[in-house]
Amino acid sequence: MLELYHAAGSVCAQKVRLALALKGVAWTDHLMNLDESSQYAPDYLKLNPKAVVPTLVHDGRVVRESTVICEYIEDVFPEPSLRPSDPHARAEMRRWAKIPDDEIHAACGIISQAGLLRQGRLANPKPYYDRIAKDPNRKRADRNRRMFESGFNDPDAKTGLFVHVRLLKDMHGAFADGRPWLVGDRMTLADVGIVPYINRLHVSGLAPMWADKPGIGNWFARIKSMPAYREAFEQYIPRYGNEPVGEGVWPEVKPVLDAGETEI
Repeated sequence: MLELYHAAGSVCAQKVRLALALKGVAWTDHLMNLDESSQYAPDYLKLNPKAVVPTLVHDGRVVRESTVICEYIEDVFPEPSLRPSDPHARAEMRRWAKIPDDEIHAACGIISQAGLLRQGRLANPKPYYDRIAKDPNRKRADRNRRMFESGFNDPDAKTGLFVHVRLLKDMHGAFADGRPWLVGDRMTLADVGIVPYINRLHVSGLAPMWADKPGIGNWFARIKSMPAYREAFEQYIPRYGNEPVGEGVWPEVKPVLDAGETEI
């Protein structure tokens, strides 16, 4: 039995849902509402003491961390393969899959708090402050409070933007030779790992960040056309999973990018 504890808007959960959809694997759905603090429920903390999603439970055994979960899914359900057979290509796949863990995920959280998520919470901030108060990771809670209160005026939010700029430059370089995927000639865990973060920029109204990089736009459109994308993203948040809802974010972000003062 395969069970997934996840949240609709979590980029990490989207990554795992996409891997499962591409495999055509059936699983038991445990959808959690993070705004209602269900990740802090005692039963869930036993599965995931970090109070984060997703968590996979396979025949009673717990697997945590989305990158690890995707590799586990590949090991248990090897067809259709999402790993290249060539060792060097496989190493490249893992390099791309590692990027979110190294820097993009934290940067995504920062700019999401400063932009898209902040916009939705400004009208009624109390529930969000209540949620922050329950977060056992006080460093994360303090950062999220700053992002909510300062938006893109916060220096960390500016740095988070330029982390994404660097990712987009790397992707542009990968597609420069006309290849359709980040590694090789077919979709791999490299693409699975990166696409939730590009989707988050897209729904935040930040697609202009790659307007001059057509390879990224073509790659993203190719993935969005897949049934697996609809299962992993649109099924859980019909509009948010596919269409920009952060229309007011780009006017705040563009001057920061134009200034380039915190470019890294």
